[in-house]
Amino acid sequence: MTPGYTESERRLRAIVRASLSPGVWLVVGAQFLAQFALRQGVSTGESGPDLPRTLLFSALMMGFVYLQAGAYHGLAKGSDRLTLREVATPGVALFARFLWLFLKLGVSAALVFNLFALALMGGVGVSPDALVRQLAPTLPMLLAVLGLAFVYWLPLVFVTDDFRLFATWRRALRTAWQRLPQSGFLAALLIAPVALLLLLPEAVPEALLLSLSTLASLLGWIVYIYCVEWLRDHPPEDASAAS
Repeated sequence: MTPGYTESERRLRAIVRASLSPGVWLVVGAQFLAQFALRQGVSTGESGPDLPRTLLFSALMMGFVYLQAGAYHGLAKGSDRLTLREVATPGVALFARFLWLFLKLGVSAALVFNLFALALMGGVGVSPDALVRQLAPTLPMLLAVLGLAFVYWLPLVFVTDDFRLFATWRRALRTAWQRLPQSGFLAALLIAPVALLLLLPEAVPEALLLSLSTLASLLGWIVYIYCVEWLRDHPPEDASAAS
């Protein structure tokens, strides 16, 4: 891929590449199964959780994360369709680094949320349960906005092979700010599914929710491909000079 693509061509290329990639559809399907299993929950009896079902659910989630790592890596390193082989063979070392990165992300996010909750509770005097209930309706949109702010983070991690958390956060935020005028396409793909979900009535069939989630997953891969290919054409050290 060369830097000669226009903005419209980049967007169209991301859509086509995601749609024609068997590996992307494999990960989207795996996410569908993982979410379906999550909605079913883990049954419990008098002796506690159903162990075989719990182990099966854990294996399914780990398999999904493994495929995700392979897809992120394959799309960042190649410029053609993502094959099933590329998704299925990311390697143990890459998978371990990916898990460690998200472990650090989870700890950091939990720390930030707890500090925010303590500050808010001290300021307005609400209980933790009441705070969670008040924030719950806005949480999906808040996560979508955060996803847009950090939209270049995972693409940058895999393009540069840099799995440091805070260093890549800083570079991703700087890139997103520099490319703010071109972020309308990404914002539409990330926020539209969440906005549609919030507009739906409460009594919505599970099939519709899962279908909407699957669509959001596919749109997310289009966003990832767009960001990956822009970063490959404009390495992070040179991005400040690119429009």
